[in-house]
Amino acid sequence: MTRKKKLIWSSIAVLAVLGLIIAKAKSGRNQNGTETLPTPVAVAAVSRETIPITVTAPGNLLASNTVTVHSRVDGQLVRIVFNEGQFVQKNQILAQIDPRPFDAALQQATANLHNAEAQLVKAKADWSRAIDLSQQGFMSQQNLEAAALLVHQLEATIELNNAAIDAAKIQRDYCEIRAPIAGRTGIRQMDAGNIIRAGDATGLVVITQSQPIAVIFNLTEPQLTQLVARMKREQGQATAPKGGLTNSADILPRLARPLAVTAWDKSGSIKLGEGRVTLIDNMIDSVTGTIKLKAEFANQDNLLWPGQYITIRMVIDNLTDVLSVPDQAVQQGSDGPYVFVVTKAAADAADATQPAEESGGFWRMLPWNHASQEAESPPMPAASLVAKQRPVTVAWRENGRAVLSRGLALGETIVTEGQYRLRDGSRIAIQATGDKDKVQHQSGQ
Repeated sequence: MTRKKKLIWSSIAVLAVLGLIIAKAKSGRNQNGTETLPTPVAVAAVSRETIPITVTAPGNLLASNTVTVHSRVDGQLVRIVFNEGQFVQKNQILAQIDPRPFDAALQQATANLHNAEAQLVKAKADWSRAIDLSQQGFMSQQNLEAAALLVHQLEATIELNNAAIDAAKIQRDYCEIRAPIAGRTGIRQMDAGNIIRAGDATGLVVITQSQPIAVIFNLTEPQLTQLVARMKREQGQATAPKGGLTNSADILPRLARPLAVTAWDKSGSIKLGEGRVTLIDNMIDSVTGTIKLKAEFANQDNLLWPGQYITIRMVIDNLTDVLSVPDQAVQQGSDGPYVFVVTKAAADAADATQPAEESGGFWRMLPWNHASQEAESPPMPAASLVAKQRPVTVAWRENGRAVLSRGLALGETIVTEGQYRLRDGSRIAIQATGDKDKVQHQSGQ
């Protein structure tokens, strides 16, 4: 083969490659630059519904009650009868102090009582004889009064001894350290064998009551206004009083439905429980512009712990009869949010009759490619669907729904998936639910 022939065949090969590149670049487009092959998309209709206004706020969990267990008497710990982290009931024995000194004190008080009772019996007998002698003139009035005084004195002594016995019994009972509330025990601060004193600062153990458990969170002033308006509506009143919410403790129990809140972990991905608002504070913080609320959770599954920071979600009001669309349908552009609205358009006649060199280039003019190109590019129908870009105004977003205040009408069809390959006027093909993966795949190319 001569050098000239080699050059000719090399030129043909280069032209073929160029034709292939041009065909790939122009495939699916006509002379006007619009797409001839429709883009698969998923769609949804604009609907009218009620959307809740949910606020999210950080919250701090608080135990319903927290008690540091102290000893009421001084003594040696001889027994610990609870485990760290154990749930204990009210009045359950937690520890035992050596009772022997207190038993001895009780016995001493009892002996003093018996002694006083015996003296009282003798004093009453002497007083009776003194009365007889005084009537016969053998005893002075002074001695008679002294005998009577001794009887009264011994009666008071007996009362004093009875009180001492009661005190000794109480001290003896204090040898058993009991749980003042039901709850979970923490880390034990003292072991058996040590001397425990009533004045110890650390105590024996801390018990926290977490069933139920409370949470403190904040709302802003505008959110409080919406919440108060909702509460008044549920009470049958149109608007809140000029003075605002004056007594939440009176209003909250009378609501038709409790102010429900949900607790989530800090990331907002794991739901921890459901509760209700029990208190709205009586003053707004002038520095932060927020007000404190308190909610209560039953916490039967013990997912909430005192001191834990969580995320609180609360519905403060509802948007009724509003137009909404799936949130993923709303795209963000340089001029603001927009959606693609599905409309019908007449097909361009030139799209079906355009010459091969305009729709496929040199590569399409090759004889062996005619059949394949005819199979791949069927003629466009007389009418097709197009996606028109339209600006919208988003008023609220909630649970995957976007509330629109302007831009769409009820019943209009919008693109929800596959819109990333679209532009204003793009031809589209609505896919069935089963083609969702195809839509997502092609939209990501």
